[in-house]
Amino acid sequence: MASLATIDLPDDVLWTDEFEHRPVAMTVSRTLSGRLVTQSAALLGGRPITLDCGWLDHETLARLIALRDEPGLQMTLLLPGGRSFPVGFRHADPPAIIATPVIAYPDHDDSDFYEVTLKLMEF
Repeated sequence: MASLATIDLPDDVLWTDEFEHRPVAMTVSRTLSGRLVTQSAALLGGRPITLDCGWLDHETLARLIALRDEPGLQMTLLLPGGRSFPVGFRHADPPAIIATPVIAYPDHDDSDFYEVTLKLMEF
């Protein structure tokens, strides 16, 4: 089972940028004499976690939006296979939640479905 905080997510949630993270930062420069100077270090925290959640109902989406709207909130993301990550919403890369109605109705009902992407960041 997959979940974010206390909200269940579909088991087939897809981490779309799982292998795009670069865990090492490097700078390269030259001295006035032309000598190459490099510095590198491990990056601590900040790994992006973008989740394609597929279809979620309006009620679940509303609960996720309520979490998104709490400044500085840190949560636990559980993914299938027992993987666990301390995360928060990636507000520096808005929007933190992308939700597109599967069928656009003028009035929302808790059973309406949305195609949802969550933009999170590991702490």
